[in-house]
Amino acid sequence: MSVSSLLHIIAPQYDLTDHRNDFITMASSQVNRTWFGANYELAVANLAAHLITIYTNSSYISGSGVITGKSEGDLSISYSAPSMTGGGNDSLNQTGFGREFLRLSDQGGFIMDVTGRSPEVVE
Repeated sequence: MSVSSLLHIIAPQYDLTDHRNDFITMASSQVNRTWFGANYELAVANLAAHLITIYTNSSYISGSGVITGKSEGDLSISYSAPSMTGGGNDSLNQTGFGREFLRLSDQGGFIMDVTGRSPEVVE
């Protein structure tokens, strides 16, 4: 299935987003096909959805984060504090799409296999 089709399935709310294909291109340039193997297209779609969320959602752009709590009496709204500049996976952990990308990344990888040699036996 194509990245565009997968993006439609996992994030149909972004079907009409300006520059949708540009976000797909940005995501695909950051995803290693060898690492993700059969999950490559799904990884790209999730990363593209994550990037669209981060760059088009005003709460992320302003740095206020996502709403984590609300109250009605005397009105109270709590926001998470996004860390977009920190190391590691701080940015990816800000969206469900980013967390799914990380999950797929944990499943990725390849095993290097040495052929043409018989295994050595250690006694």
